[in-house]
Amino acid sequence: MKDLNPFDMKICDNVEVRELLSLFYRLSVADIDVFFAVCPLRAVRIEEISDKMGKDKSTVQRCINRLYSAGLITRESRCCTEGKKGRYFVYSVVSKDVLRDMLSLVLNKWYKNRQDVIGSL
Repeated sequence: MKDLNPFDMKICDNVEVRELLSLFYRLSVADIDVFFAVCPLRAVRIEEISDKMGKDKSTVQRCINRLYSAGLITRESRCCTEGKKGRYFVYSVVSKDVLRDMLSLVLNKWYKNRQDVIGSL
């Protein structure tokens, strides 16, 4: 899956996109900050995001959970290496095309619902 690159982030990480994510997915400013922190990274662990942002791991984990539930973040399970047992998750954002499609779909649904409300007056 193609990740957003830093150039795309300059286009995507703007006030309007942040407002759409907040409105349509009921995300907080912290959730959206985590989303855009993950954008240029590929297959990143919670600890790496936490270190990059200077936020507590539990805060980042809650934000990631909300983003994952909204379908904006993908999660992949990996096996531990170097003789360690267990598994861990890595996270990536959806591709720019998928994000565009998701926002368009939810915008169209929102618009239709508002038209129905106006029509019922």
